[in-house]
Amino acid sequence: MLALMSAAPKIITPLLVALLLVGCQTMRTVTPREAFFQKHPDLRARYHEFYETSPEAIAEDHAWKFSLGLTLIRQIREHHAECTDLMQSLDIVEKRFETYLDEGLSILQELKQVFNPKFDSLFWYSYGSGDNQGQGYVIVRNGNVYRTFWVAGSVKKPDEIP
Repeated sequence: MLALMSAAPKIITPLLVALLLVGCQTMRTVTPREAFFQKHPDLRARYHEFYETSPEAIAEDHAWKFSLGLTLIRQIREHHAECTDLMQSLDIVEKRFETYLDEGLSILQELKQVFNPKFDSLFWYSYGSGDNQGQGYVIVRNGNVYRTFWVAGSVKKPDEIP
């Protein structure tokens, strides 16, 4: 009897491990992106780009792009100060960069107010062609579009759901 009791853990433990491994392999995790497309399969073909992001990643990317551009403008100013036409053009470009930086931040501020990371997923998207195209951010909640933020230059029709 004692020999049977000492052998039981040696038999049961491998069986439990095998069941656990088989159970873990059969479970499939569905990403928020896939949950959205499973719920709306007709939209999959429309999007050229659709990837998950976060407000923090957007802010970092936005700041990096414009700080790189502003740094480049300042370096050109230092080395070519004698070219007045170039300096005037750089003034215009710098003002545009600052405007774009400010505009991007307003979208980001609004995103942060609406986005709830406990319930929502945030995606960058690019879709369509011709007169019906757009780019921006979309908040998905429970597999459905909760809120859309279009970037400047997008062409959209009111009846379209991005």
